[in-house]
Amino acid sequence: MKLPHDQQIQLLRLQELETEVVQVAERIRSSRAVQLAEDLERRSQNLRADLVRARTESEDLARAIKRAEEDVRRLQERKRHDEQMLGSGVNAKVQRELAHESQALERRIQSMEDAELELLENQETAERQIASLEGELTDTEARLVSAEQDRDAELSGLGRQQALVESQIREIVDGISAEVLARYRSSRNATGVAAAVLERGQCLGCRLSLPPGTAADLESKPLDELENCEECGCLLVRGVS
Repeated sequence: MKLPHDQQIQLLRLQELETEVVQVAERIRSSRAVQLAEDLERRSQNLRADLVRARTESEDLARAIKRAEEDVRRLQERKRHDEQMLGSGVNAKVQRELAHESQALERRIQSMEDAELELLENQETAERQIASLEGELTDTEARLVSAEQDRDAELSGLGRQQALVESQIREIVDGISAEVLARYRSSRNATGVAAAVLERGQCLGCRLSLPPGTAADLESKPLDELENCEECGCLLVRGVS
Protein backbone atom coordinates (compact mmCIF):
# COMPACT_ATOMS: atom_id res chain seq x y z
CA MET A 1 0.00 0.00 0.00
CA LYS A 2 1.21 3.49 -0.83
CA LEU A 3 0.68 6.09 1.85
CA PRO A 4 2.34 9.50 2.24
CA HIS A 5 5.02 9.39 4.91
CA ASP A 6 3.38 12.10 7.00
CA GLN A 7 0.24 9.95 7.20
CA GLN A 8 2.34 6.98 8.24
CA ILE A 9 3.66 9.13 11.10
CA GLN A 10 0.04 9.77 12.05
CA LEU A 11 -0.49 6.01 12.25
CA LEU A 12 2.43 5.81 14.65
CA ARG A 13 0.86 8.60 16.71
CA LEU A 14 -2.46 6.75 16.65
CA GLN A 15 -0.72 3.62 17.88
CA GLU A 16 0.96 5.61 20.65
CA LEU A 17 -2.35 7.10 21.79
CA GLU A 18 -4.17 3.76 21.68
CA THR A 19 -1.40 2.24 23.78
CA GLU A 20 -1.83 5.09 26.25
CA VAL A 21 -5.57 4.39 26.49
CA VAL A 22 -4.82 0.76 27.32
CA GLN A 23 -2.27 1.84 29.92
CA VAL A 24 -4.70 4.26 31.55
CA ALA A 25 -7.38 1.54 31.64
CA GLU A 26 -4.88 -0.81 33.26
CA ARG A 27 -3.96 1.84 35.83
CA ILE A 28 -7.65 2.20 36.66
CA ARG A 29 -8.11 -1.57 36.89
CA SER A 30 -5.04 -2.11 39.08
CA SER A 31 -5.33 1.09 41.11
CA ARG A 32 -4.49 0.45 44.77
CA ALA A 33 -6.93 3.20 45.73
CA VAL A 34 -9.73 1.42 43.86
CA GLN A 35 -8.81 -1.96 45.33
CA LEU A 36 -8.60 -0.56 48.86
CA ALA A 37 -12.02 1.09 48.54
CA GLU A 38 -13.50 -2.16 47.20
CA ASP A 39 -11.90 -4.21 50.01
CA LEU A 40 -13.19 -1.83 52.66
CA GLU A 41 -16.68 -1.78 51.12
CA ARG A 42 -16.77 -5.61 51.20
CA ARG A 43 -15.51 -5.58 54.79
CA SER A 44 -18.14 -3.02 55.75
CA GLN A 45 -20.91 -5.12 54.18
CA ASN A 46 -19.67 -8.25 55.98
CA LEU A 47 -19.52 -6.41 59.30
CA ARG A 48 -23.05 -5.07 58.84
CA ALA A 49 -24.29 -8.60 58.11
CA ASP A 50 -22.42 -9.95 61.18
CA LEU A 51 -23.90 -7.16 63.28
CA VAL A 52 -27.44 -8.02 62.17
CA ARG A 53 -26.84 -11.67 63.08
CA ALA A 54 -25.34 -10.74 66.46
CA ARG A 55 -28.21 -8.39 67.31
CA THR A 56 -30.75 -11.02 66.27
CA GLU A 57 -29.01 -13.58 68.47
CA SER A 58 -29.02 -11.13 71.41
CA GLU A 59 -32.73 -10.41 70.92
CA ASP A 60 -33.50 -14.14 70.75
CA LEU A 61 -31.53 -14.68 73.97
CA ALA A 62 -33.38 -11.82 75.67
CA ARG A 63 -36.71 -13.41 74.78
CA ALA A 64 -35.48 -16.81 75.98
CA ILE A 65 -34.32 -15.27 79.27
CA LYS A 66 -37.70 -13.59 79.76
CA ARG A 67 -39.49 -16.91 79.16
CA ALA A 68 -37.12 -18.68 81.55
CA GLU A 69 -37.68 -16.06 84.25
CA GLU A 70 -41.45 -16.41 83.87
CA ASP A 71 -41.23 -20.21 84.04
CA VAL A 72 -39.11 -20.02 87.21
CA ARG A 73 -41.53 -17.53 88.75
CA ARG A 74 -44.50 -19.82 88.10
CA LEU A 75 -42.69 -22.82 89.60
CA GLN A 76 -41.67 -20.80 92.64
CA GLU A 77 -45.27 -19.69 93.18
CA ARG A 78 -46.41 -23.29 92.88
CA LYS A 79 -43.77 -24.39 95.38
CA ARG A 80 -44.84 -21.68 97.86
CA HIS A 81 -48.43 -22.82 97.45
CA ASP A 82 -47.47 -26.40 98.24
CA GLU A 83 -45.49 -25.27 101.29
CA GLN A 84 -48.51 -23.28 102.50
CA MET A 85 -50.67 -26.36 102.05
CA LEU A 86 -48.17 -28.41 104.07
CA GLY A 87 -48.53 -25.97 106.95
CA SER A 88 -52.31 -25.95 106.84
CA GLY A 89 -52.83 -29.28 108.62
CA VAL A 90 -53.65 -31.58 105.69
CA ASN A 91 -53.66 -35.33 106.25
CA ALA A 92 -50.55 -37.49 106.07
CA LYS A 93 -51.14 -38.76 102.54
CA VAL A 94 -51.56 -35.27 101.13
CA GLN A 95 -48.52 -34.15 103.10
CA ARG A 96 -46.41 -36.89 101.48
CA GLU A 97 -47.68 -35.96 98.01
CA LEU A 98 -47.04 -32.26 98.60
CA ALA A 99 -43.56 -32.91 99.98
CA HIS A 100 -42.69 -35.09 96.99
CA GLU A 101 -44.00 -32.45 94.58
CA SER A 102 -42.14 -29.68 96.43
CA GLN A 103 -38.86 -31.56 96.09
CA ALA A 104 -39.49 -32.15 92.39
CA LEU A 105 -40.30 -28.47 91.93
CA GLU A 106 -37.09 -27.49 93.72
CA ARG A 107 -35.06 -29.65 91.33
CA ARG A 108 -36.85 -28.17 88.30
CA ILE A 109 -36.35 -24.64 89.60
CA GLN A 110 -32.63 -25.28 90.12
CA SER A 111 -32.28 -26.76 86.65
CA MET A 112 -34.12 -23.86 85.03
CA GLU A 113 -32.10 -21.29 86.99
CA ASP A 114 -28.91 -22.96 85.75
CA ALA A 115 -30.22 -22.79 82.19
CA GLU A 116 -31.19 -19.15 82.72
CA LEU A 117 -27.70 -18.38 83.99
CA GLU A 118 -26.21 -19.93 80.87
CA LEU A 119 -28.56 -17.83 78.73
CA LEU A 120 -27.44 -14.69 80.58
CA GLU A 121 -23.79 -15.56 80.02
CA ASN A 122 -24.49 -16.15 76.34
CA GLN A 123 -26.24 -12.81 76.11
CA GLU A 124 -23.28 -11.05 77.73
CA THR A 125 -21.03 -12.68 75.14
CA ALA A 126 -23.37 -11.56 72.36
CA GLU A 127 -23.43 -8.00 73.69
CA ARG A 128 -19.62 -7.92 73.81
CA GLN A 129 -19.55 -9.16 70.23
CA ILE A 130 -22.03 -6.46 69.20
CA ALA A 131 -19.88 -3.77 70.82
CA SER A 132 -16.78 -5.12 69.09
CA LEU A 133 -18.52 -5.28 65.71
CA GLU A 134 -19.93 -1.77 66.12
CA GLY A 135 -16.46 -0.42 66.91
CA GLU A 136 -14.87 -2.19 63.97
CA LEU A 137 -17.68 -1.07 61.65
CA THR A 138 -17.27 2.55 62.72
CA ASP A 139 -13.52 2.36 62.08
CA THR A 140 -13.98 0.57 58.74
CA GLU A 141 -16.57 3.04 57.47
CA ALA A 142 -14.34 5.98 58.43
CA ARG A 143 -11.47 4.39 56.50
CA LEU A 144 -13.86 3.70 53.61
CA VAL A 145 -14.84 7.37 53.36
CA SER A 146 -11.18 8.36 53.17
CA ALA A 147 -10.41 5.58 50.67
CA GLU A 148 -13.34 6.60 48.46
CA GLN A 149 -12.10 10.19 48.43
CA ASP A 150 -8.63 9.02 47.38
CA ARG A 151 -10.13 6.72 44.76
CA ASP A 152 -12.38 9.43 43.34
CA ALA A 153 -9.50 11.90 43.13
CA GLU A 154 -7.30 9.36 41.34
CA LEU A 155 -10.04 8.21 38.96
CA SER A 156 -10.96 11.80 38.19
CA GLY A 157 -7.40 12.52 37.08
CA LEU A 158 -7.18 9.30 35.07
CA GLY A 159 -10.61 9.99 33.57
CA ARG A 160 -9.52 13.41 32.37
CA GLN A 161 -6.36 11.90 30.90
CA GLN A 162 -8.36 9.17 29.17
CA ALA A 163 -10.86 11.66 27.75
CA LEU A 164 -8.04 13.83 26.37
CA VAL A 165 -6.33 10.87 24.71
CA GLU A 166 -9.60 9.58 23.23
CA SER A 167 -10.28 13.05 21.83
CA GLN A 168 -6.85 13.06 20.17
CA ILE A 169 -7.53 9.58 18.76
CA ARG A 170 -10.81 10.74 17.21
CA GLU A 171 -9.05 13.73 15.66
CA ILE A 172 -6.43 11.50 14.03
CA VAL A 173 -8.97 8.88 12.91
CA ASP A 174 -11.08 11.59 11.27
CA GLY A 175 -8.11 12.41 9.04
CA ILE A 176 -7.43 8.81 7.94
CA SER A 177 -9.23 7.16 5.06
CA ALA A 178 -11.44 4.15 5.74
CA GLU A 179 -9.14 1.95 3.61
CA VAL A 180 -6.01 2.92 5.53
CA LEU A 181 -7.79 2.60 8.87
CA ALA A 182 -9.02 -0.87 7.94
CA ARG A 183 -5.47 -1.87 6.98
CA TYR A 184 -4.22 -0.46 10.27
CA ARG A 185 -6.83 -2.34 12.32
CA SER A 186 -6.22 -5.63 10.50
CA SER A 187 -2.46 -5.34 11.06
CA ARG A 188 -2.68 -5.37 14.87
CA ASN A 189 -0.38 -8.07 16.24
CA ALA A 190 -0.76 -10.34 19.24
CA THR A 191 0.54 -7.66 21.62
CA GLY A 192 -1.91 -5.05 20.30
CA VAL A 193 0.56 -3.15 18.10
CA ALA A 194 -0.74 -2.15 14.66
CA ALA A 195 2.06 0.17 13.51
CA ALA A 196 5.70 0.39 14.54
CA VAL A 197 9.02 1.84 13.44
CA LEU A 198 11.50 -0.23 11.45
CA GLU A 199 14.87 0.64 12.93
CA ARG A 200 18.13 -0.90 11.70
CA GLY A 201 16.26 -3.93 10.41
CA GLN A 202 14.35 -4.46 13.67
CA CYS A 203 10.59 -4.17 14.03
CA LEU A 204 9.97 -2.20 17.20
CA GLY A 205 6.47 -3.69 17.38
CA CYS A 206 7.69 -7.21 18.13
CA ARG A 207 11.36 -6.43 18.82
CA LEU A 208 12.43 -9.05 16.30
CA SER A 209 15.06 -8.47 13.61
CA LEU A 210 13.99 -9.15 10.05
CA PRO A 211 16.15 -11.36 7.84
CA PRO A 212 18.93 -9.17 6.36
CA GLY A 213 17.67 -9.63 2.83
CA THR A 214 14.11 -8.65 3.77
CA ALA A 215 15.29 -5.63 5.73
CA ALA A 216 17.51 -4.48 2.88
CA ASP A 217 14.65 -4.88 0.39
CA LEU A 218 12.32 -2.79 2.57
CA GLU A 219 14.88 -0.05 3.09
CA SER A 220 15.40 0.23 -0.65
CA LYS A 221 11.73 1.00 -1.30
CA PRO A 222 10.31 4.55 -1.38
CA LEU A 223 9.15 5.83 2.00
CA ASP A 224 5.54 5.99 0.83
CA GLU A 225 5.51 2.19 0.44
CA LEU A 226 3.83 0.78 3.57
CA GLU A 227 4.64 -2.87 4.32
CA ASN A 228 3.85 -5.33 7.09
CA CYS A 229 6.34 -6.98 9.39
CA GLU A 230 6.65 -10.58 8.27
CA GLU A 231 7.28 -11.62 11.89
CA CYS A 232 4.30 -10.04 13.72
CA GLY A 233 2.19 -8.49 10.94
CA CYS A 234 2.14 -4.88 12.11
CA LEU A 235 2.68 -2.00 9.68
CA LEU A 236 6.29 -0.87 9.40
CA VAL A 237 7.09 2.83 9.19
CA ARG A 238 10.56 3.73 7.93
CA GLY A 239 12.52 6.94 7.89
CA VAL A 240 11.80 7.86 11.52
CA SER A 241 14.78 9.30 13.38
